[in-house]
Amino acid sequence: MKKNALVSMGIFLAAILLIILSIGGKFYMDQKQFHNEMVNVVKSDEAKKEIERGLKNLDPKALTPEGVIKSYEIDFESIE
Repeated sequence: MKKNALVSMGIFLAAILLIILSIGGKFYMDQKQFHNEMVNVVKSDEAKKEIERGLKNLDPKALTPEGVIKSYEIDFESIE
């Protein structure tokens, strides 16, 4: 009887562990997909134009040799 109870408890715990890992995996994959979508938006030509327009509002000569802002770089890992 005790051996049967231990086997049942082991199966139950394995099932719970499998459910928890499945939920965690789903959450991770959703977050990864969302991050990839955000990176694609930031890499788009429309975003590039908006970023450069904003920089030119700060410095009319931005992105030229005469401007204070000569270039910019986007850290794609920090996109939220």
